[in-house]
Amino acid sequence: MTSRHFTTQLSAIAAIAWLLVILTCLVTTVRLLASGDAPIETRITALLPQTHQSELLDESLALLDERVQQSVLLLVAGDSPAALVSDLQAELQTSAGVAFTNADAFSELKRQLLPFRNSLLSPQLRALTQEQWQQRALQGLFTPGMQSDFANDPFALLDTWLLNSIDTSITLQNGVPMIKTETKTWALLSGQLEKSPFDMQQQTTIVKALQDFHDSHPEAQLLRSGVVFHAAAATQQAQFEVSTIGLGSLLGVILIAYLIFRRLQVLLSLLLPVACGLLFALSGSMWIYGSINLLTLTFGASLVGLSVDYALHLQCFRLLHPERNLRLIWPALILALISSLAAYLVQLATPLPGLRQMATFTSLGLIGAWLSVCLWLPYMPVKPHPFTAQAASTLSRFSIPDGRRWPWLLLILVMASSLLTIALRMHSNDDLRQINPASESLMAEQRQVQSLFSSASSNRFLLVNAADDEQLLQRLEGLQTQLSALQQAAHLQAFEHLASWVPSAQRQQLNAAIVDEAYRSALPKALQQAGLPSSMLARFTNGERKPVNHGKNLSEQEQEQEQEQEQEQEQEQEQSLAPALTPQEWLTMAHNHPSTALWIESNSAHGPAALVLLGEMDAQAETTLQQLAKASDIQYIDRVNIISNALSALRKQIAIWMLVAIVILSVILTLRYRQNFWRALLPSIGAIVLTLALISAAGTAITLFHLLALLLVIGIGLDAGIFSAEHQDSHGAWLASSLSCLTSLLAFGLLALSSTPALSILGTTCLFGLICTWLLVPFARARSIPSLSSLLRLSQT
Repeated sequence: MTSRHFTTQLSAIAAIAWLLVILTCLVTTVRLLASGDAPIETRITALLPQTHQSELLDESLALLDERVQQSVLLLVAGDSPAALVSDLQAELQTSAGVAFTNADAFSELKRQLLPFRNSLLSPQLRALTQEQWQQRALQGLFTPGMQSDFANDPFALLDTWLLNSIDTSITLQNGVPMIKTETKTWALLSGQLEKSPFDMQQQTTIVKALQDFHDSHPEAQLLRSGVVFHAAAATQQAQFEVSTIGLGSLLGVILIAYLIFRRLQVLLSLLLPVACGLLFALSGSMWIYGSINLLTLTFGASLVGLSVDYALHLQCFRLLHPERNLRLIWPALILALISSLAAYLVQLATPLPGLRQMATFTSLGLIGAWLSVCLWLPYMPVKPHPFTAQAASTLSRFSIPDGRRWPWLLLILVMASSLLTIALRMHSNDDLRQINPASESLMAEQRQVQSLFSSASSNRFLLVNAADDEQLLQRLEGLQTQLSALQQAAHLQAFEHLASWVPSAQRQQLNAAIVDEAYRSALPKALQQAGLPSSMLARFTNGERKPVNHGKNLSEQEQEQEQEQEQEQEQEQEQSLAPALTPQEWLTMAHNHPSTALWIESNSAHGPAALVLLGEMDAQAETTLQQLAKASDIQYIDRVNIISNALSALRKQIAIWMLVAIVILSVILTLRYRQNFWRALLPSIGAIVLTLALISAAGTAITLFHLLALLLVIGIGLDAGIFSAEHQDSHGAWLASSLSCLTSLLAFGLLALSSTPALSILGTTCLFGLICTWLLVPFARARSIPSLSSLLRLSQT
């Protein structure tokens, strides 16, 4: 058996094995898609770095994320808000899997809190006089529609405390929370999702339920607030972009290939590696990560323009140079794959899960396309069309003529001015807000919701810790004064902490003393004025107190003993009247209440901690909060700044990795091409310089995603440079490089139209970079280069 025959057999075996792999991927993917269980994730935040600060902070962030992500808040206005909100709740509970806090749950919470009513005193009640307490009791008796139960709570302490803890603008009407404005009344509906807000089925059901409600109640006005609505909007947008960008790229490749090659078999040979690459990337990414982000699919749609590159070079070589042996093109194809993988796989070194998945998806797609080209395409017969040679001949005229020096002088001047522009005008901006893909309509609804009642967010908060629960609650109450001052001065919109629901034991004792005094002094007069029997007083005072005998026939010692016994009796009565509510009891009673995410229990690593959520603020409030955070037991956390700082550090790391990749590739290409190594590097390195100059000249700040796009430009530019250096005089290589740039330009250029800012930045940067890459290829293919001295003489002239 000759070595050539053995190689042929080995190639046939490899081709069959690769066919089995692709068929396996096809069957697996089709089964997943057909079953509806495809592990597709829709979180845009997968792009963001995981910022690990400390165990306590990580635990607090996890609690907040769970609270924010699972919460749903809806406001309904119309002719009958209570009836509308009842219909909406029934619709969502039946079809969308949302558990709402209804009147029964509110009543149950109120029943459990009833024993603590005398300890939970709203701030506005602490300064009431005896006459005001008396009027309050009479109001509860004779005012129609009052929600208080006079028999159990004559001063309506619990109702007042509950409403004050929720929001001062909210009132209860038959158990339904209402917000009244000058023009309309809104019914409030809040609940928790049973599934993740990023679950596509959950998103579909809740969006459909709201649409069905709107169709059956077109007169109702609905406001939405919740992560699930933003996730659903992002999912719909990403699905649209996957179809449009992927379809646009595919149609562009088909159209270009047909116009140039005019043969159906050639067109099919170009599309086959694209399909195999996408299939291999999809199934491989799901197998590696367990799921695949929808944003990865959007980004991966541009793979259509990349994976056709290898097929273009092979087929152009076969069609335009049929007399040459295919072995001549293998080194360039291998180097092209290695260089592209080096550019993409650098992203695996980043701490961004979404970007690592994108890099994996793209790399697997390129490998799948490359293997399909090398193992299958040589066995597929092709017949050249005369137009292909004509197009290659026409394109070859776009070259640098021998002996012409002005193009090289122009190149030097452009590069020099570009470097100067970069040095003088390039700046960076890593603010997370610039990549926020939130829907404008949803943000408008959310702002309207926030205008109806003050609410804090989870983006900025204070993290407070202490040695025990009581100290922590007292610390929160101490912060209340400073935060209230900021709020009253309009520097801080809102704040929220657990001590608003669970006062410290010290505060609860003071509250109980105030209430006890009201029971003893104001309540008897109110009962007398209302004509009620004085015997009802025992219901609230837990029995008559023994009168103190101040008779002179008792000795001083006996009087002191009696006074001590009376004090002990009063303390016992106060304790029985007002037991202290603890954080643990509140967490058990209100397990679905949002405030439960504001308390972190002690463990072996840290003591108890609490969060103080903060609303919108100005610079003065932020300065004050940063001053508060100088205390050892307080941290001021701005999640946007934390992630922005992480993005800044990551951008610098990517820049370093890019330089490292360029150095490594320069060494590899120098070993291969010796003094002609610059030909392989010029299209990619030159394109980076020109693109950065264009971005800087436009005044646009450089972000992490600009650099990631430049990594893609390096991969595409290296392919063009390598084939220019490997086949300098080949018309087929120049045609294939041009078609490769054009298809990639189409794929990544369409990303510029994405509504997701990160993808839009990637697309725009690649658009500039690929145009610059194509314009530099003729210099890499030039047969003669003028000397530096001749260029200097020309410049002087």
